[in-house]
Formats: sequence, structure tokens, C-alpha cells
Amino acid sequence: MKKLMKSKKKELKFGLIGHPLKHSLSPVIHKAIMKQWKIKGSYELFDVAEKDFRKKANELISSLDGFNITIPYKEKISGLTDENDESAPILGAVNTVGGSKGYNTDLGGLAGYNIAFGGKKVCILGAGGVSRVMLYLSLLGSAGEICICVRNREQGENLAVEFMEMFPKSIIKVNTFEELDGHYDIILNGTPVGMWPECEYIPISDKIIKNSEYVFDSIYNPLSTRLLLKARSYGIKAQSGLEMLVNQAVKAQKIWNPDKIDENFDMEKIIPLLRSELLKKFPVKYVLTGFMGSGKSTVGKKLAKELGLEF
Repeated sequence: MKKLMKSKKKELKFGLIGHPLKHSLSPVIHKAIMKQWKIKGSYELFDVAEKDFRKKANELISSLDGFNITIPYKEKISGLTDENDESAPILGAVNTVGGSKGYNTDLGGLAGYNIAFGGKKVCILGAGGVSRVMLYLSLLGSAGEICICVRNREQGENLAVEFMEMFPKSIIKVNTFEELDGHYDIILNGTPVGMWPECEYIPISDKIIKNSEYVFDSIYNPLSTRLLLKARSYGIKAQSGLEMLVNQAVKAQKIWNPDKIDENFDMEKIIPLLRSELLKKFPVKYVLTGFMGSGKSTVGKKLAKELGLEF
């Protein structure tokens, strides 16, 4: 792989390689980060068909100062890097390249939530890429008993065995969604259940949700999934994957611009922007109902202004 060279021009070139990328929020996020730290440059989307991946990736590698990788190439790109950071093989993917080295910033993205895993019973929904990150972070955080909840038991058991070899003292059990029962302090959803446009679905029962203390859903579209809404209705702290997306981008920019990026990123400057962008890309209609004079128009105008929507 050709090493990425610093651009001689004042403006740096970054981007995202993947397919499809039509609704990606990455340019919005990275441009906001670069604006905050006064980094002159661009961030573009490079939607590459699978049959053209290797050829096109090598072309982009030689012309970009740094780049992110998303599905379906997070596993394939590692074969084009000279080396990878230590977490990349554990997490099974590379999502950022800087210099000639591959990194996985998913772990840092989730770690930004500061979830208190110590001694807690954790339920991880799914056994895919995001769930691997959740499992690894739970174990690093000294979680108590962990349950991996899956459709495919074999996939879940393979994941459990792999991580128990790394963490011999860990307790990792596997259940199917039909079998899932009991009490869990922390619920982490790494499945796409509840994602736009099939927003009506929820991966687990009310009983499991209401007995928890904290719920995280890696989905950020819609902004609040049914899982999160249900948890909040019981007074449970529940967070979406939107901040994880931003945290990952900050970690990537730190790799590309180590002398310019610090840890004092103002999340509140970008989250409203992302919410507005999501609602533009995936139109949602909010309907307010009530008696005449109850305040529908007043509330509606304020809500529209807050979300960046038409009233």
C-alpha cells in the first residue's frame, strides 16, 4: 500500500469509502469538526462498487490525506494497509486509515459514553461488528455476567468462545431472542432492529427493558428508536448511537491531525445539526393533536425551529 503523504496544498483531502453512501452523515460531521479546530480541507464521499473496490481504493489511497471506511469494506481494507492497530483484529474491522496504518475508532466512539460496566449484568443484542465492540468494551470495563442475545446461536457461541479465550475469567452466556429472560442492568443493541424505515419494531420485551438501568441503541436513524422510547417511558436512561458517530469522527481526525485535535470537542454544536440533517434526509412528519387553544401552534413552531423543519 502506498503511504499517504501530507498534501503540499494548504487544504487537506479526506473522505469516506463505502457502498452505498447516499445518506451518510460523515461529511456533515467531519466538516463541523474541521471548522471547530480550523483545519482547512475537504471531506467527500467515494461510493465504490464492490467489483471496483481494490482498484479504486488504491487510487484514493494515493490521493487522500486520510479516510474512513464503512460497509461493505471494513474487513477488506485491512489487506491493503501495511499494519493495523492492536484493536483492529480483535474488533474484526478497520474503519480509519492514517499514514499506511489501519485503525478501528468504534471502540473509542462507544467508550465516549462512559458506561459504568463494573460488576453489572450486561445484555448485548446481536453478534455482528458493533456487538463485538460492545462485548470488548464491556469486558475491558470489568462487567459481571454478560449475555449475548442472537438469532443464530452458533454465531453467538463462536463470539463468546473467542472472547472468553482473551478474558478467561469472564462469564459470557448465549441466548436466542426467544429464550431471553431475567434481569440485566445494561442493555446494548447492536442489531438493526428498529432502524428506518422499519421503525415500528423493537428487539426485546418490555419486561427485559423495564428491569434495566441503562439502554444504549447503536441505531441513530430514527433519532429515538422504539427501544429507546420504551426505556425512557420507564424513566430509564437511554442513549442513541448519534454521539458514537461523532466520537468516532473526532478519533479519526485526531489520527489525521494529531497536533490540532484535542479532547475538548463541543458535542452540543453538532448534535442539533445532525438531527436536522437526518430529518431532511429521512422525512418525518410530527403531528400535534389537542383541543383548540391548547397550544399546538405555539409548541409546533418552537419544535420546528429546534429541529430545523417547516411548520
